[in-house]
Amino acid sequence: TINDLGKMYQSTVNIMEKMYGENDPRLVEPLQGEALASYQLAQLELITPLDNFQGSGSRTEYQQVCRDILTSQGVRRICAMVPINNPNYYLSKQADKQAAMMGHMYRAGIFLRRVAAIQNMNPAASAYDRADALVNLGDWYLINGQRTTAFKTYNIAYQALATSPTAAVDIDKLFSKPVRIPAMSLALTSVENELKKLSKDAYVTLSFDVTDAGYPKRIKVIEESDPGNGSARANAKKYIKASLFRPRIENGNPVDTENMVVQLSDLQLERGSDRELGSFTRSSGARVTGTRIRQ
Repeated sequence: TINDLGKMYQSTVNIMEKMYGENDPRLVEPLQGEALASYQLAQLELITPLDNFQGSGSRTEYQQVCRDILTSQGVRRICAMVPINNPNYYLSKQADKQAAMMGHMYRAGIFLRRVAAIQNMNPAASAYDRADALVNLGDWYLINGQRTTAFKTYNIAYQALATSPTAAVDIDKLFSKPVRIPAMSLALTSVENELKKLSKDAYVTLSFDVTDAGYPKRIKVIEESDPGNGSARANAKKYIKASLFRPRIENGNPVDTENMVVQLSDLQLERGSDRELGSFTRSSGARVTGTRIRQ
C-alpha cells in the first residue's frame, strides 16, 4: 500500500541519516519518495467517504420511534431504534478527515524543503537539479494557497537556470507551458500500466486557457473517441476544472496561456476530478503554512 511505501522510504531515510548525516545528497531520492507518498496519502484521505473515515468523531445517537398500525388483530404499536440526525457527528468527522489530509500535506512540504536545501548545498548538483527541487517546492506552496511564496520560489529557480550553460533547454523543460500539479507522482504499477495500454484508444481532448494564477478557464472539448459518451465528456471537463496548474513562466514571472491542449485517457477520467488536491484547497479554504494548519 501507499502507507507501507511511505514507511519504507522513512526507514531508508533514517538509516541513511545515521550513516551519512542529514545533508548527504544520497538522501534526495528517498526524501522525494516520502513526499510522493505523502501526496498520495493526502489524496486517499480526500476521497474517503465520511462514513468510512476512521476519525475520532462522536458516535451517532439513536432513539426509539413508535407508530400505531392497523392489523387484523386490531391496532398494534411498532417501535424501532433509528439514528438521530446529528450534524455534530459529521462535522467532527469532516474535521478529522481534513486534519489527516492536511497533516500529510504538511509532511510533504517538510520533505520537499529538505530536498531543496540538500540540492542547494550539493556541489555535484546541476543548476537543473537545484531548480527542479525548488519548482517541486513551489508547486507545494501553490497547492496550499501560498501563491506569493510559490511565485517567489519559481522566480528563484528561473533565475538560477538563466545563467546556466543549458539555460534555454532547462527553462523550456520546466517553464514553457502550464503543468498540472502536483507534478510528482508515484510510478504506475504493472496493473495500472496494463490498464493504460488497454484504454489508450479511448480519450477526450480538450482545449483551455490557464491564468497566471494557475486556474483553467474556457474549457472546451475539441475531440473525443466516442462522441456518444456524454459522461466521459462531462468528466473530462470536471477533471480539468478541478485541477490546479503551475502557470507558464516568462522572464521569471507567471503569465497567462491560451489554447492549452490536453488529451485525457479513459483511466484518468475514471479516477475522477474529486481526487484533486488543488480542488480541495480551493474549495475548503484550508492551507498548510509554517508548522500549523491555518483556515
